[in-house]
Amino acid sequence: MKTQAETELAKEKSEVEELSRVLEEKERTFEEINHAFEQFQQRYSSEVSQKYVELNRLNAELAELMVKNIPYNQVKQKSSKIETPVENSAEPFNDVSIGEQPESHSIKELKEVKKIYRRIASVIHPDKGADVGSRPLRTKMMVELNEAYARKDTIAMQRIFDQWKESPEAVTGDDTHADLERTRRMIIQIKKRILEIETKISKIMTSEMYTMMMNARKANREGRDILAEMTIAIDARIKDAQNKLVLRMYG
Repeated sequence: MKTQAETELAKEKSEVEELSRVLEEKERTFEEINHAFEQFQQRYSSEVSQKYVELNRLNAELAELMVKNIPYNQVKQKSSKIETPVENSAEPFNDVSIGEQPESHSIKELKEVKKIYRRIASVIHPDKGADVGSRPLRTKMMVELNEAYARKDTIAMQRIFDQWKESPEAVTGDDTHADLERTRRMIIQIKKRILEIETKISKIMTSEMYTMMMNARKANREGRDILAEMTIAIDARIKDAQNKLVLRMYG
């Protein structure tokens, strides 16, 4: 007769199998949606978006001419005078880009970072695991830990350690209770992954670009190409803006 733990384990393993099937289906759905979405985005960017950039540039120049009521060539000359070349800047040259300046750490802080690193590495290092099945996760987390250590990012290091402690691989032992705990952690992980994928799908499907893509598909079934129509319309607006600039230049 099965013990209560064995009965619970069988039930939990059955749930893992069902959730795994759901996860596989969610991942397949996401890949299909994301692939089509990225293709549409690329086409929109190459055929439409770049033309909007040109149209906005022309409209900005035209607006400046209309406000100041001065010839086009004078606007261009004035703009070139306003733009100060880098070599003429009075500011001293600094080889360190803004936002990339190295953060200074005291010797005490560096020692503490190293202490945290060694403590975590002593637990998650691949060589520390007796179970071969835990090695892939240990290797992955060790790479992430090394990267966090290189940045002196103790918060990221602690996050990695917390993820390890919550993982099924962190559970030791071969008895039923240990197996039950590993299985329960697997359920939590799979549910979390399903939620992450559902969030990604929702983000795509609620975007304006996705709505445009669906409208384009509907139009395509009717024999129309929405992006081509948009391109033609923008080209006409670009031509109109160019004509207005010419009139301002020579009119």
